[in-house]
Amino acid sequence: MTVISKKIVTPEKPPIKNDQKIELSTPEIKKEGLKPKTDKISTDPDQKIELSETTVTYKVEGKIDPFASIFRDGSSVFADQNEKKLIPLTPIEKVDLSQLKLVGIIRAPSGNKALVEDASGKGFVIKKGARIGINSGRVIKILKDSMVVEEEAESISGKKTLVQRELKLQKPPGEE
Repeated sequence: MTVISKKIVTPEKPPIKNDQKIELSTPEIKKEGLKPKTDKISTDPDQKIELSETTVTYKVEGKIDPFASIFRDGSSVFADQNEKKLIPLTPIEKVDLSQLKLVGIIRAPSGNKALVEDASGKGFVIKKGARIGINSGRVIKILKDSMVVEEEAESISGKKTLVQRELKLQKPPGEE
């Protein structure tokens, strides 16, 4: 390589043909006085090896397992802190209580049942103990003119409390 006026100029070489052989040459560097270092390992069976008698202990108590998976079968390691909400199984569990209207009550010796209608007009027959609403509500009483539902509500501090909400039967016009 030759440098001329701050430009790098490489001497041109003739192009290499496909059938032409290329020989690579490496410069030989000779240093005197240097010998390759070889370590010899003793294979003497009578040689004694000293082992230390110290033991190392690791206390696991109070520590999180670093190898535990964060995601286990859909639940997390922190599942103790945040309870998982139940997945709604029926259409009545996917609707908020404010969207439901109590249409009628069936009184029977075997137990009262309530007729509830959602905003689209679809009707449901509900008995005591049924799950209803998106806030994990449960029907606790069915009276002659109303139905009482107990729902989970979360306060600002994060504590869960049970709140009772009442759905009243609408009276026909003209009655008070």
